[in-house]
Amino acid sequence: MKHETTMGQAFNTAHGLPPKTGVSLPAKSSRDILESMRAALQAYEPEAKMSNLDYVREMFDLLEKKLKADAKYAKLAELMKEAGIDVKDSALKTMMSKIRAERKVQLVKCPCCQSKVPESQIGEQYRDEISVQAGAVDGSAA
Repeated sequence: MKHETTMGQAFNTAHGLPPKTGVSLPAKSSRDILESMRAALQAYEPEAKMSNLDYVREMFDLLEKKLKADAKYAKLAELMKEAGIDVKDSALKTMMSKIRAERKVQLVKCPCCQSKVPESQIGEQYRDEISVQAGAVDGSAA
């Protein structure tokens, strides 16, 4: 009579573990499998990849301070390259301008409460009203 060995038994034998004797674990249900997968996915944290713009955003305040102290974009780009961030001085200048624009907060009058709030807090449904109000304030709307 031929004796068949399962893959699990072969693995245990290869690693010097005692063979299991007729005790089999119950098969996992679909719900158990899903919960196990959910837990594994929630615990998984992929390594965050940063773009050059992300690096510049993180270092923006320091870069801005150095620029105000008469540092040149070329020198700052060179220092960044030495640190492993390959960016040209013209690209650095463009990124800095973009970040400055992002940080610029425009206050507008809220259509519901009439108080001044950052424009980003106003819902999409009020965008048209804000445009009309801004035109009237500028004097361009009659």
